[in-house]
Amino acid sequence: MADTNTNCIVGSCPLCTNPLFKEACFTAVSSFITRCPHCQEQLKVEVEIELRQKFKITPVEPDRIASTLFVLLLVANCLMPVLNAVS
Repeated sequence: MADTNTNCIVGSCPLCTNPLFKEACFTAVSSFITRCPHCQEQLKVEVEIELRQKFKITPVEPDRIASTLFVLLLVANCLMPVLNAVS
């Protein structure tokens, strides 16, 4: 059973409305991507800590994932020579 003094929430998938989190406790602002265990759609989760917790779950567009990975690969390729020179 969840402690009533912590920030414990129950979230549902916006697409299939099945529960995404039964008990999830967040103590800080966070943002991450996960899959719904029921419909397998990718969802972006944004948690904002306030007096009352705000929980937003939205589907992730495949183009956005690909462009983010491309940018991360570019940054990694640019940093590799610098890291090799330092070590």
